Amino acid sequence: DSTGAKSSDGLLVVVGNDDTLLVDNFNDGDADGWSTIGNVDQPEVLHGTTTSFGIAALPDGRTPQVTMLGALSPTERLHVGVNQPVPAGTIIEEYTMVYDMLIPAGSGWMSLLQTDTTNTSDGEFFIRADGGLGISGDYDGQFTYGAWHRVAFTIQKTDGDVLITKYIDGVKVGTTAQGATDRNDIDLSKGLLLFTDEDGETRDIYVSSVLFTDKVMNDTE
Repeated sequence: DSTGAKSSDGLLVVVGNDDTLLVDNFNDGDADGWSTIGNVDQPEVLHGTTTSFGIAALPDGRTPQVTMLGALSPTERLHVGVNQPVPAGTIIEEYTMVYDMLIPAGSGWMSLLQTDTTNTSDGEFFIRADGGLGISGDYDGQFTYGAWHRVAFTIQKTDGDVLITKYIDGVKVGTTAQGATDRNDIDLSKGLLLFTDEDGETRDIYVSSVLFTDKVMNDTE
């Protein structure tokens, strides 16, 4: 926050101004700062280097510590929360999510964001089995499996209507217009779920970093 409070995992959260930021680089070799909530099963979380996992190095050639997360079942959740009191109903309606990740070759869909922390409804954003990004039957781009990619999407509201803009490796690949909906809203008092879905549309994934900011980044950024 504005006093410099941080979690033990390098997770920085600033609430209430234009620079709200939640970021974890997954490179410190532990899962401190990440949690499950409620009566749920613990997900499989492993830490190692790209070399020890036998996967590709990052695009810049580095072989850092990364996190491997096994495909989450509907009873498993990766919860990201604010580590200080936040008033109920502190809602973020517009934001950007950015993921540096590698998903091994295989089959199935992959949920990237679940705003329903009870995980009783569908996730908010997916990578489809064929590599398209999106939701509600509107998928764009070509995510390739077995390689590192930076996937980003923005949530923006105009007169209540939601526009989702999607990017792969910095290139805009499409948009989805959802109309008036609050399904993407994030209540900071509850947090959010990563790589979680109510009916198990998840896969094994290797993650180098994840960023959440309440700034709606533009195409250049």
